[in-house]
Amino acid sequence: MELLVVIGIMAIMMGLVVPAINGLKGSGDFDGAVRDFAGVLEQSRAYAMANNTHVFVGIEEVDARQSTSATPQNAATATNGGRVVAVAVASRDGTSGYDNTSLTTGTSLASSSLLLLGKPRRIESLHLLDLSATTTPPTTGGMARPSVDPACRVGNTQCVSLTPFSYPLGGTAQYTFTVVIEFGPQGSAKIVSQNGASLSKTIEIGVQPTHQSAIPAPPPNQAAGTHGAIQIDGLTGNIRTYKP
Repeated sequence: MELLVVIGIMAIMMGLVVPAINGLKGSGDFDGAVRDFAGVLEQSRAYAMANNTHVFVGIEEVDARQSTSATPQNAATATNGGRVVAVAVASRDGTSGYDNTSLTTGTSLASSSLLLLGKPRRIESLHLLDLSATTTPPTTGGMARPSVDPACRVGNTQCVSLTPFSYPLGGTAQYTFTVVIEFGPQGSAKIVSQNGASLSKTIEIGVQPTHQSAIPAPPPNQAAGTHGAIQIDGLTGNIRTYKP
């Protein structure tokens, strides 16, 4: 009888502990994904400064239900995404490779002038979220941070680069990056946008965990759901992450 009571107590305790462990694992996975994403940006900035050149980081969210080898990749929709892809390329001659006065929407950077810095970095179970587009923007507590122009908020419809490029460089595009963050030789960062984003502005990448490809509803405030933000200071290029 005593043994049965002990077994019963153990079963109850396991029932309470397992959900907590799963919750911690989910939080840890999300934290790791955010760190991985920020790491791509840090490495790109470091390369630009060490080699006195310009580095372009293309960012796109695609449908995680699709094989990573499929070409082309399907861009994320309002309901399905969950795989964020980042690719870094550098200028071969150390210049930006474009003329600010002649940039137009839809004109890609010349593949012949770019050097691929590595394979695509794919971050699973992550969604690009325009945090400032929510009804009650999460800007308090751990999410207290500088405000950002819509043209510099990755995930916002106004954030469209005038310096897009495709991967692989040349040939049939598997990924087409319409959001591109550029790091200069001094470490500064910008998104050259059709809405006039400039060097001095802060860039924000809002992120939210997904369950495979399913995109959850955006958090209406800081306390409702897990989410985070990566901000890049335009002048210095310094990168900082925020979480509730």
